[in-house]
Amino acid sequence: MRRGQREGYIDPGWSPVHLVVLLAGIAKSMEAPVAFARGLALRTGTADLVADRRAAAVKAAEQLIRPA
Repeated sequence: MRRGQREGYIDPGWSPVHLVVLLAGIAKSMEAPVAFARGLALRTGTADLVADRRAAAVKAAEQLIRPA
């Protein structure tokens, strides 16, 4: 993490510990019960596809670590 920050790949404004906790939280959010995710999808008129949720998690992580 620190090397990535030094080399300009990861936003140096984050504490490495905080960043790891945040990224773990994003990953953990993908464990949402299928029924819960499906219910949200039905209310918003979108499909609940695991691939879509995974892509959203990757995008969130990329945006979080992107250097300013």
